[in-house]
Amino acid sequence: MHGVVGKIVARPGQREAVIKVLEDRPREVPGCLSYVVARDVDDGSAVWVTEIWKSPAVHATSLRSPGAREMVDRLRPLVATVERVATTHILSGAPEG
Repeated sequence: MHGVVGKIVARPGQREAVIKVLEDRPREVPGCLSYVVARDVDDGSAVWVTEIWKSPAVHATSLRSPGAREMVDRLRPLVATVERVATTHILSGAPEG
């Protein structure tokens, strides 16, 4: 399994709008086993996204989907920076899929 941890820093006053867009994504995305959105407790503009995918290829395919492109378009005016903090190989604790 393939994991991705990302940090999104919202433009001033836009963190809740960023969270809303991230939470509006379809619940059933093929190959996505877990998608967690969290507020940073120390940085009032940061949002963390932690994803678990069946494989790197499935994740890459999802990024080219119309839904992903729409999400990026909606986020673009709200976001200051996006950083992929880590790419991981999941060993245990992930949902089965």
